[in-house]
Amino acid sequence: MKESYADKKIEGHLEKAIKIIDRVEDDADKEINKLLDAVDKEIVENDEKPIEFILFKATNKLEEILLKYELKMQKTKNDLIKNLEKDMERVMELASIEEDLTFLKEEMDEISDILDQKIAIEKQTLNLKSKE
Repeated sequence: MKESYADKKIEGHLEKAIKIIDRVEDDADKEINKLLDAVDKEIVENDEKPIEFILFKATNKLEEILLKYELKMQKTKNDLIKNLEKDMERVMELASIEEDLTFLKEEMDEISDILDQKIAIEKQTLNLKSKE
């Protein structure tokens, strides 16, 4: 039980993280494409500006975009790790509960056996008394 629970939880967290990272990559691509379009437009519209200046600004903006999305991916990774740690704690709790239940079941079986023996003795005693 605990293995399938853990597997399902891990798989769910991984799928969620992958979806988030895919979305982050798509958003980064869109933002980079917008930047490229803006740079092309600025080059065409501003003949008097040196192209080096336009490219310098674009490079800085690109670095900003990359850092922003790297941060989002790192946050996703940290969230994944945090969720996996929580799940491992839950699995350990389940394992502990399962051990406790196994112990209780063994104790109940022993008590049941003792009671069965006592009942059998009482039946024999009653049978002997009734024959007298």
